[in-house]
Amino acid sequence: MRHILLCLLSVFAASSLFAEGMPFPAPKRAKEEWRENINTALAKKGNVDFDKKPLPDAIKALKELLGVNFVIDPANAPKAETLVTLKQKDIVLSEALKQTLAKGEMAYQVQDGAIFIYHTKKTDMEMLRPEELPVARIMDGREEQLDFQPTNEEAGELLKQLTEPAGMKLAMVDELKKKPITLELKNVRLGHAIRWLYRFAGGKIEVKTDGMTIVKR
Repeated sequence: MRHILLCLLSVFAASSLFAEGMPFPAPKRAKEEWRENINTALAKKGNVDFDKKPLPDAIKALKELLGVNFVIDPANAPKAETLVTLKQKDIVLSEALKQTLAKGEMAYQVQDGAIFIYHTKKTDMEMLRPEELPVARIMDGREEQLDFQPTNEEAGELLKQLTEPAGMKLAMVDELKKKPITLELKNVRLGHAIRWLYRFAGGKIEVKTDGMTIVKR
């Protein structure tokens, strides 16, 4: 009997704490294998030998060293007249990338299956704003892997290619459908490919009464 009373008191005490605002433990975040792979690549060491190398070529060389997807803001691409000199052995590749990009006032962020390269002063970072939670869960829940490498292809047609085989209903407003898209994503998740597509088209996902629609950002 005493044991039962002690258990009841424990339960009452715990419920009182939560009633006073003590938070429940946060749910564990799902493992993001793609992020771990990119961070592992960035943590590796390598040899860099750039002697007045054009910035786009230096970025390409680092991409090959890292072996991961790069996405470069198309509105603020690195300029060939920006030259990079960096010669160092056994440099951590994340540091090599950081120093290289700094030459052109650029930086990087690990985002949706890729390293996103952007201009620190000119890039509209609103393009990376998260969707509403239900939409984000749909995008993150798609585990299909694919290569997505369009070159100057229309956003509307590309959206069909990505969503129709997967049985997804995602519309796009007419003013964005003709936007030319160029991307090079290898072994990327479907949800991530869709995100980069509508970001490069200048759109965002909006939930309407008849479903999800990509509208102008």
